[in-house]
Amino acid sequence: MADCYCPGRQLSLDESMVLWRGRLLFRQYIKNKRHKYGLKLYMLTEPDGLILKFRVYAGSKDVEVTGKGHAEKIVLHLLEDFLEKGHEVYMDNYYNSVGLAKNLWKRKLIARELSDPP
Repeated sequence: MADCYCPGRQLSLDESMVLWRGRLLFRQYIKNKRHKYGLKLYMLTEPDGLILKFRVYAGSKDVEVTGKGHAEKIVLHLLEDFLEKGHEVYMDNYYNSVGLAKNLWKRKLIARELSDPP
């Protein structure tokens, strides 16, 4: 997507479930979701829903982003192409932390909670 599209200033980061009923080691079960079983995706999108980048959650098998600071690692991985470019990213409080906010601020990226007005 990065090769053929230049996104606007505002970005959104959230997770989503893709229905999957087959066998898979990292299939997730989340009782409050519409699709209770499936693949968990972390997605970076534009406000209108266009997906710019995503990452499949593979649990402890994904050594790159698992462990302490998992949420911050996911955010930095998804935003690596957008740092130093003055974007705003909207995300829920699951991902946000003081350390992450300071890190993003130093890299000229503004982090806001989803409840903040655009």
